Amino acid sequence: MEGITGPSWLDSQPLEQAVRATEMLGLLLEFGSKAKPGDLNEAQWDAAGRAGYEVTSEGEEGIRDALRDIQAGFLKQGSKPDRGNVLGAPYRWLASPKNRKDPGDIRRIMREHIFAEMEIAGGAAILGETLGERRLHSVESLASETRLDPRTLRHVLAAHGLVPVEKQGTGYHVFDAAAGRQVAASIHRSTKMKSLPKVLNCTRPQAGQLVDEGMLDPIADGRSQAAGRTRKAIGNQDIERFLAALHNSARPVSMAFAGMVSIAKAAEKAKLSCIEIVHLVLGGFLQNVMRLEDVEGYAAILIDPVEMRSTKAQHLPGISGSDAFARLKLPRSAGWELVHRKESPRLQPIVIDGRNSKHRFFRFNEDQVAAFASEYTTEIRVANANGIEKKDVVKRLKMRRVRPVLDRVDIGLNLYRAQDIPTFEPV
Repeated sequence: MEGITGPSWLDSQPLEQAVRATEMLGLLLEFGSKAKPGDLNEAQWDAAGRAGYEVTSEGEEGIRDALRDIQAGFLKQGSKPDRGNVLGAPYRWLASPKNRKDPGDIRRIMREHIFAEMEIAGGAAILGETLGERRLHSVESLASETRLDPRTLRHVLAAHGLVPVEKQGTGYHVFDAAAGRQVAASIHRSTKMKSLPKVLNCTRPQAGQLVDEGMLDPIADGRSQAAGRTRKAIGNQDIERFLAALHNSARPVSMAFAGMVSIAKAAEKAKLSCIEIVHLVLGGFLQNVMRLEDVEGYAAILIDPVEMRSTKAQHLPGISGSDAFARLKLPRSAGWELVHRKESPRLQPIVIDGRNSKHRFFRFNEDQVAAFASEYTTEIRVANANGIEKKDVVKRLKMRRVRPVLDRVDIGLNLYRAQDIPTFEPV
């Protein structure tokens, strides 16, 4: 008004537009999303104008930051952020068909905020423009679109880092729609654990070893500790990749050569587990491996037991992951989380790289496993050592304010320093 250059975003608009946008944003900032313009007196409008100017004087960036902060505060309540109940009077003013005056650039900024930060279906018309394709999904909207159980979907999304891991699993979160659809598709393209032996053409224990060793990963596991079908299904792409690697590691033959036996028979003769032989096959450590052309999958592989016996000592040091985790009383998922951690506490593996550079697996030094067991413990180990129930251990540790060094969110269970565990007196 005095002809002096002011904040550029405000100066770029007619005075009426700049003032109205500033006051309406201030109303939201100062009095909340439920406040109505007709409820404010002159002093309150003055306060709204001052609050709004702190934002609009910073231009579009300041306005967008303020809108994100308002929405973040609403999301902490765990409720779905509807445009009206989050953005309040400014949104209703901009969306009103009765508002015939051009509100200025504030309409574009708020529209782009809504498109970028809120779950809006493709084709929806918002403040004068239509969203061509959905950008964000929530668990509920994606579950509806893909016809998946919301609880199952939430667990898998959490395992992929698209939504936070929550104890109650009820919070409202949005995430990239394309990434969410890929995760949902992986659930549809999966094989249930009970059907895995048939698909692989192997026994149930052989299939279980592949999962326990981490060669086939359940769709959701580890930190999320997902319940239901997500921990009982393997992505078909993983299965196909494993079978292709096994197929390519063997020479095709029409019939078994003398002395060649199945993986199960070779494991029996060499006193090994089947999974240990699979590692040696995939790593290229065995020269004489054949595949029956008229047999599918795992059962088609033939091994020379003599070569197997001479090879195992050289390339299978220590113990397997399954043996290490069993000694530590750890679930498979928690054990592998500890192996793959970058910092302490970490379960240090022996890394075995295949001769063919196509396969890597892990073994474990028994002394290092024993040292880890001496330094760290779990509630079930404390319960077993004291002859009490796990729930009693949890209760007593909580009463004595003993905190885990890693909790369920980190690895799926609580891990404690053994030196922090107090002596348990008989009840």
